[in-house]
Amino acid sequence: MFMYMLFALLPILLSLSACEGSETADDFYASYEQLKTTNEPGNWIPRFIPRSATDIRGRHKVDTGAQLLTFYFVGDSNAFPGESCKPATAGEIQLPKPGFLDVTWWPPDLVQGGTHGLERYKLFLCERQTFLAVTEKAGRRQAFYWSSSFIVK
Repeated sequence: MFMYMLFALLPILLSLSACEGSETADDFYASYEQLKTTNEPGNWIPRFIPRSATDIRGRHKVDTGAQLLTFYFVGDSNAFPGESCKPATAGEIQLPKPGFLDVTWWPPDLVQGGTHGLERYKLFLCERQTFLAVTEKAGRRQAFYWSSSFIVK
């Protein structure tokens, strides 16, 4: 009887586990212009992303809205988020858990218990409990944007 139930439930369990992987989406755009051809920004990429943005990389969970996004840009790091984000302190920021969404390109200091601290970032609190950190790296400004939906890994 047990074996019969196991064989009857096995296809259902396998299909449920296969669905989990399809909920995560990865995107890469070389430039803002390429991004605009895909009906972004505005879907899961924020509308305030600057037109100078390049190397736009992100991963998001389709079902929960959890997301990580990074890009490089030219211009004033205080000006581009506009009304969408306000300057914040480290105490107002909710950092993702280590391993969140399993990406290799996210900096280790922008996770809970990070390795270097947040001193090198300008921090922002954005709409709908999303966050932004901006740093300068090798003469280029880089932005990191994430949601606070840390329910799933």
